[in-house]
Amino acid sequence: MIQKSNMYGHASSSFWSCRVMCLFFAVIIWGLPQPAAGADDGVGFPLISNYTTSEYALHIQNWGFDSDADGNLAVANQGGFMIYDGVRWQPYTLPNATVFAVKSGPGDRLYIGGNNELGYFYHPTNSVPRSTGLRRYKSLSPLLEAQESIGNVWSVEIYGDEVFFMAERYLFVYDGAELTRHPVPDFFFRMAATKSGILLYDQTEGFLRFQDGRFQSWQADYDFKAAGFRGYTPFGDQELICDPQQCYRYDGAALHVWETSPAQLLEDAQVSAVQELKDGTLMVATRRFGLMHFHADGRFIRQIGSDQGLVHNTVYGLHEDGWGSVWAATLNGISRVDVSVPLRQFDDRSGLDEIVRRMVPAGDEMLLLTQDNIHRMSKTGALTLLAPQSDCTRYVHIAEIPYLRCRSQLMGFDGEQLLISPEIRNLQALGRWEANEDEEALIMATQSALLLGRVQNGRLLPQTLHQLYASNELPQGINAILYDERGYVWLGTESAGVYKFDIGEEEGQPVLRQPQRYLTEARNFRNIRRVLPVALHGEVLFLTWGYGVMRYQEADARMAVVTEFGPLFEDDIQFFWAAEDKQGAVWWRAGGTYLGSLPGESGGFSTYSGVLNLVEGSQSNYLTVAADGMLWISTENGLTRFNPAQSFDDARPFTAQLHRLVKDDVVQFSGELLGMAPVFAFSNSMKRFSWSANTFMGSTEYRVKLEGFDRDWTDWGSDTQRDFTSLPEGRYRFLVEARNVFGHVAASEPLVFTVTPPWHRSWWAYMLYVAATGSVFYLGFNIRLRRVTREYKMRNQISADLHDEVSATLSSISFFAQAIESGRKPEQNQRFLSLIRDSAGDAKDKISDIVWAINPENDDWQSFMVRCRRFASDLLESRGIKGQLQIDSNYTGPLNMHTRQHIWMIFKEIITNAVRHAEAGRVDVVMRVSGGRLTLVVQDDGKGLSETEQSDGNGLKNIRKRGQKINATVSLHSEPGAGTRWKLVIPV
Repeated sequence: MIQKSNMYGHASSSFWSCRVMCLFFAVIIWGLPQPAAGADDGVGFPLISNYTTSEYALHIQNWGFDSDADGNLAVANQGGFMIYDGVRWQPYTLPNATVFAVKSGPGDRLYIGGNNELGYFYHPTNSVPRSTGLRRYKSLSPLLEAQESIGNVWSVEIYGDEVFFMAERYLFVYDGAELTRHPVPDFFFRMAATKSGILLYDQTEGFLRFQDGRFQSWQADYDFKAAGFRGYTPFGDQELICDPQQCYRYDGAALHVWETSPAQLLEDAQVSAVQELKDGTLMVATRRFGLMHFHADGRFIRQIGSDQGLVHNTVYGLHEDGWGSVWAATLNGISRVDVSVPLRQFDDRSGLDEIVRRMVPAGDEMLLLTQDNIHRMSKTGALTLLAPQSDCTRYVHIAEIPYLRCRSQLMGFDGEQLLISPEIRNLQALGRWEANEDEEALIMATQSALLLGRVQNGRLLPQTLHQLYASNELPQGINAILYDERGYVWLGTESAGVYKFDIGEEEGQPVLRQPQRYLTEARNFRNIRRVLPVALHGEVLFLTWGYGVMRYQEADARMAVVTEFGPLFEDDIQFFWAAEDKQGAVWWRAGGTYLGSLPGESGGFSTYSGVLNLVEGSQSNYLTVAADGMLWISTENGLTRFNPAQSFDDARPFTAQLHRLVKDDVVQFSGELLGMAPVFAFSNSMKRFSWSANTFMGSTEYRVKLEGFDRDWTDWGSDTQRDFTSLPEGRYRFLVEARNVFGHVAASEPLVFTVTPPWHRSWWAYMLYVAATGSVFYLGFNIRLRRVTREYKMRNQISADLHDEVSATLSSISFFAQAIESGRKPEQNQRFLSLIRDSAGDAKDKISDIVWAINPENDDWQSFMVRCRRFASDLLESRGIKGQLQIDSNYTGPLNMHTRQHIWMIFKEIITNAVRHAEAGRVDVVMRVSGGRLTLVVQDDGKGLSETEQSDGNGLKNIRKRGQKINATVSLHSEPGAGTRWKLVIPV
């Protein structure tokens, strides 16, 4: 079964099913005169799209339409008012909700009439193009006196400079400044703006003209009183006026019954509206049968009701948009019927509920080959089951008779019936033998042979069968057999490239020589080696995937790319089907799309896709050209017929529209800022731009560019919005381009805007940054100055240390040397030399200590602790003093030179005093860092210190003085004979 596209919405009729009427309409078409080439022949169904409350947010019932100046669709709805821009249905609510009528007027105003309400929608600025979200509403009710009622306004018309609003009891006239009210004799049914003025229909008085502020009787001889006035349209050089059962021509003098063919088709239809379409045909809206389409002379074209895809049979209003599509306002939603598009569909609405595998032209009819059946389709679209035959996928025409291969069966169709020939086992494919123009002969491929046989009047003559070639290595999946007038026979395959057989002769009979193979290597990602030979423009060409369209060059016996159709046909896309019409145009299925190569008057070809982009279905089963020049395409959705002779302007201008800018779910821009260069404050929140294009058919692609942010346009795609977060400050231009289904591009008016910098990049922030930077530099200068000062003090301290520690020792060395030099006490020379040696060693140690103290490589605790341990250990061992050294040498971290030097001098002084002067037998040292403090404890069991020694000793004073410089807490506990205990706690 063919799956019906979701475009075909169905709803139950509010009256009674139209199926009986549909059958009646199908039958009467047979007897109608056939239209001229390019005219709608009433066969098949136009593309239909349905919209219900799943697409728009207002009431399911609609009353009427009009198009605004930009081509957007304005809709009068039971629940309010809508504008459709091709992407979004923008709803508007009004006082008392319901809108019955809408009319586009000067200044791009949309005048509406509703439930006790009348007014218009307008744009607050003159920016072009305008956004659908920009409309504002102005009610005209305040122009009336407070006690004046309005009632339901059922119709709005514009004539001259005035706008007319028809309510049930009043006619309101708005001249742009004032609103006047004119009571009616009884009750108004309908109003129309005709060629000569405003025409109304009153329940009692009949037709009335409104002129010079007065109602005047019109065509009083025609009694519409019982039926009412339902529709009006200009009609060529005449006018057409309809009541519920009949329409009348007005020639400027009198009304004449508009005769339909067949007659009285409208008698039970309940006409509600009528409109002349751009192609000169008439569309009639009814409340029982949906839409009824007629030629201008009354010849019936087709009915489009709920069984044919319309959303509902009850239609209240009609509108033809700029593309020639007819919009129907129904009781159950909105339908768009693309009657102007030269595509017609055939599916289960036509009685075709199977997937068609091949369409075989047979005179002015068509044979449809499905999986299980052969159907016959007449020129009026009527289907007849011809035979229950399966697997009929190959055919060939000989003398205009189609011959079909259905498994191992060969059948011919003589225009009335299928003629069955004797069975040929394992029959794969058929081809036409053209070596002798007078001979009607078939080439037939089986699994092991190529056969030649004559045919006559739709049947194979068995006695004429002749074997052209025999081999068990013939390929499977032969898709075509083509005779080449250069003396070849080509066999195309689905998976093994193409075979070329040279034609020879043996014993007076034609034979085929050993074949050569071409295009056998796959050049596509799916490893497909399908090659289909086709006869185009008098030669055999080859459709491939990866090579392009190829031809055989006899001069060098190789395949070459065909270039005359254009660069597309040299590409590596998949070329699947091709067919040539009588005008020399070639129609293709290539690269997943349908294309036409149209011959130019001065030679060459132009590429056409146009409405072929509207063909629905991803599975392309086949395409062919019928005798009348129509292109037929089979997909999983049924059949589509394209009429190249029917004109359609796919290059009609359309509008790309920047819809709105939303920030944090709040609309910041809705069209009114175009051309005004708005300024937005910097924000980290998301900004969403949305856009649309009022091209209603097919799928539209978009690309956008934010100049100042994007380096290039985005890729084409279906997205209709884009988000930005944290746009930096600057000036931007947001651009939108739309490409419709026909390949034409429209650009929106740019939105120019500025983003101000955030507070931390504003001018006053930069002033603060300058001040802060100056403060930092000033602070850095002070820190540097203090560091230099500290280093200066350190140098002075080192100088003092050198003077205090080394100067006296060097002076002693000098004195001892002078004593030796004087020779006054030779017996003391040896002692002086010993003193010089000891003093020199002492000076060396002191200088070494000072150098170590100022070396930055030693500015870490680990190195410092190791040196302290080594110094104490060496000194104690040199004097044979016992002791325990608990020095934590695993502590890591930086240690500044200033602190290190003072701690070292303190440590060295305490240890030296304990070893040299305390006469101790044991010295214990504890040195550890914990809690941000260094604790140093040195305790000996020596002779101790008296109170005088504790206060007067120079070494002890130096220890306390150095401790103060590093904020150390120094405690000394000592008694004569009881040893000495030092404890220092130093913050680190």
